[in-house]
Order: sequence, then structure tokens, then C-alpha cells
Amino acid sequence: MSITVLLGLQWGDEGKGKMVDILANDAHHIVRSHGGANAGHTLVVKGREYKFHLVPSGILYPDKLCYLAGGVVIDPEVLIEELERLKEAGIDYKNRFYISHRAHILLPYHKLLDQALESRRGKGLIGTTGKGIGPCYTDKISRIGITMEEFADPEVFKARMHQRYLTLDEEIISKAKLKDVLEMCEHWRKSIAHFLVDVEHHLYNALEKKESVLIEGAHGTMLDISYGTYPFVTSSGCIAASVLAGCGLGPMKVKRVCGIIKSYTTRVGSGPLPTALSEDEQSQFMSHHEAREIGTTTGRLRRMGWLDIPLIRRSIELSGVSDLVLTKLDILDSLKEIKICTHYLHQGKKIDIFPTNTALLEHLHPQYITCEGWQSSTQFITDFENLPQKAQDYIKTVAKLLKVPISTIFVGPDREQTIKCL
Repeated sequence: MSITVLLGLQWGDEGKGKMVDILANDAHHIVRSHGGANAGHTLVVKGREYKFHLVPSGILYPDKLCYLAGGVVIDPEVLIEELERLKEAGIDYKNRFYISHRAHILLPYHKLLDQALESRRGKGLIGTTGKGIGPCYTDKISRIGITMEEFADPEVFKARMHQRYLTLDEEIISKAKLKDVLEMCEHWRKSIAHFLVDVEHHLYNALEKKESVLIEGAHGTMLDISYGTYPFVTSSGCIAASVLAGCGLGPMKVKRVCGIIKSYTTRVGSGPLPTALSEDEQSQFMSHHEAREIGTTTGRLRRMGWLDIPLIRRSIELSGVSDLVLTKLDILDSLKEIKICTHYLHQGKKIDIFPTNTALLEHLHPQYITCEGWQSSTQFITDFENLPQKAQDYIKTVAKLLKVPISTIFVGPDREQTIKCL
């Protein structure tokens, strides 16, 4: 058995949670490798909706083992609430959910630092979720962060916290008093410290036993700290190599790198969106609520645009994608015409791949081909051959432009609303 890596290829919100759920059926171990509670998955199983922020969505299968690996930053408050909701839903995660000693803990002062920094940016807002993810990763890189292993030892944790508070300014200290935070952490420790194991060693042993590992990327490729639309990015690596590093595994046993794309493009927060819909085009789409384009974590409306082929080409190159999952085809069902951006023009020059210069993105002129819409529902179709011919044509056009096969198509949020093509 081997490793499957699952990645979003746009700006996140591609439908990764549902694909994790589908792939988890054939995996033994499901791992979240990076990010924190700033990323959310919404999953619908038999009409019931589940929202995940930290726990891998594979936890819904009663025989699967799920992990938060060393690359993750963990907000104990969010994690405990999420586990409680699972318990209320009748999901038994005992002896099935584990946390790496090497993961870092996210504390109240990280959120305060995040919100304070964002408020000072003025017109240069990043559009951060304010969940403290950036400051927590900053602490990690600055070697002043606190690992879950240190958190689990009360005396070590107390000493590390006293050291960290020496570096915080008075405003933050006054809002997150050390005594109060230590008391909160004592409560949190009792709830989650028993989940800590040597996750990375467990995963290595699993592979040695020929068991399969599914690694879920938490964000879209274009939010990668090194290769995304910097500075409008997240604080962790989102490409395949970074995802592997986040859970302490090497590349030799990777069998599949599955990339997920929406049938159009969205992003939440600030930053460029070259193929953004015009006001008239937006009015032809469903409402954000009907299109399920409201952020799981923040509740913010996602900005929408046409499918951007140069962007996805860049993402495919960065991770060596083997196959694609095309999601939310059903959102295009009512449109008369559907555009696909095939390349950009800048000062008369043709650009076939997403530029590395973020500032340039505001000055690009997307060039489109137009496909005829099928104007009929695809939501209950389970075979590719039964899709409207114009929907088949659209899908084949996307695969031809990207030169990567489309293995799966989503035509709705429920687990059953899925078409397997390969």
C-alpha cells in the first residue's frame, strides 16, 4: 500500500472534505498535515451536514484512524468543540484520533496578535480569518512557539509560557492575562493531552505494514506561503512536497497526487482574482447561499470567477498532479454560456501560465473560450455518459486544456452525488 496526497489547486474551498470522505473508504490512515482552524470542510452524508475545522473528515468512518500531524497548529478550544459535536452526532473517535507531539499549540494571544496586525494594515488587508494561524507559525519559525508535547507537561508548559510572555507587549498581556490562559490550558490539557502520540512514527510503521495513508491538504495551492499569491496567502506550505513534510513522510511511497478544482474559481479574503465575474455575470449565477459559496470557517461570501486554466496549470506543475477532481458542476446547470480562461494578455504578450509576480495579476486581461450551457440538472446523475452532452463537452475541454485526466466529478454536496470517470 502507499500514500495518496489530496490537494486543492485554486484558493481553497474546492470541495476537499468530500473527496477525503470518498478516498477514506479505501484508506487505513487519514492525516491532516498543516494549517489550523482557519480551514474548514463541509460534508453532507445521507442528508446530514458535518463541519470540520481540524479533525480529518475521515473520522466519519468507524474503522479509520485519523491524525493531526506535526505541521498542524492546534487551537484546543476549537478542537474540543469539534470533538464534542462529533460525540453528539454519535461518532465514536475513541482510539481512532491522535495528535502529534510535534504540532504547535495556538493560544489566545495568537488571535489577539493576528487581529491587531490585520487592523494596522489599512488598505493592505490580507483578509486573514483572525484565527491566530499566522502568529502561531511565526512563533514556530522564531523558535518561541510551544509544542503539544510541552503543553502536555504542566511544569514545562508553565515555564515556556512565562518565557513567551516576556516578549509580548502590554496591550496583549492585558487582554490575555497569563494566569487566565494557564487556567484555561489546564482545562484543555485534561481534554486532549491523552490524544498525543508519535504520529510520524505510527505512519511510517503503517506504511511498512503495507497499509494506506491518505494525506489531506488544508488549503488551496494558491494560498501556499512560498508559491501562492503572496502576501495574500496562508502561513503554511500547501503543495505536495510541503504536505508530506508536514506529516514527516518522504516521497518514495507516494502513489497518487489528486488535485481538486471547482468548475469555476472562488477565493475568500483579499488578493487578486483575475477571472472575477462581472456584475452582470454574477447575477446569472445562483445566490451565494444556493451555490454553497459561504465560508465554512468565517461565514464570508466567496468572490467568484470563471475557471482559470493558467492558474491550475501552475498548481499542477508545483505538485506533480496525477489526476483531477472537478467539483460543483451542478452550480453551472442553469447558465446559458460558460467561460473558460485559456490564457492572459499583458501589453500584447500572451501568458499561458499563472505569473509569479502577484502585482502583475491586477493588470492581466483574461482571454476566454465560451462553452454552451446545458441548462438542465446534473444533480442526480451518477454516470458520465448520462450527463447532458454539453456538460460532457465542457468537462472534456477542461481535461484537454490541462492535459491531466479527470477521475471524479461532483454534482452536489452529498456523498452519493459523485461521478467516477476512471
